[in-house]
Amino acid sequence: MDNSNSPVLPKCALEIREEMCDMFTDVVLSKAIILRGGSIVDPSFCDEPRQRNSRQENETIHQGAIPEEWLAEDPKSKHKLAQKDIDA
Repeated sequence: MDNSNSPVLPKCALEIREEMCDMFTDVVLSKAIILRGGSIVDPSFCDEPRQRNSRQENETIHQGAIPEEWLAEDPKSKHKLAQKDIDA
């Protein structure tokens, strides 16, 4: 494949480039960063939904208990309990 727009690099430049890539990889791996070739990563951040507990629920949680309405047998309450961070 002949592409007249691609630069022709001397052999020593290609060796230096390869050596620099190897050095970069060594540094990254020494920092315990995981490298994955060919992956596309979305660097955006998004806010997590905020918990909205009532004052009474917060009081119960601060006392180390779980609000009674979260322990009810209906499926909605079970899902609510699974989504709440009661250790925070």
